[in-house]
Amino acid sequence: MSAWYPCFFISGIGFLILALSYGCLIAGKRSKKHISGIPFFGGLLIAAGFLLSPCKWLALLGLTDYSCWMLPYCLISEQFGSKRKPSQNRQPEP
Repeated sequence: MSAWYPCFFISGIGFLILALSYGCLIAGKRSKKHISGIPFFGGLLIAAGFLLSPCKWLALLGLTDYSCWMLPYCLISEQFGSKRKPSQNRQPEP
């Protein structure tokens, strides 16, 4: 059981940061203002904590951090969004 103590401590802090990041995301949607969480840090701590545990596959829970999925999405959508035809970017002339 003593092998799990560092895992619980580090992962607990990671889950707390992850919960606060989701709370910031929800509060930002309600107030229609951008409220920044801590990107990647909660998921990174969760993964690091579970890598210290005897069950290493639990480190995949670090992927529950939404910023792990949003960064590749933003990079890919920006790459495809910039390849529009020039006529689509112009505004109509009066």
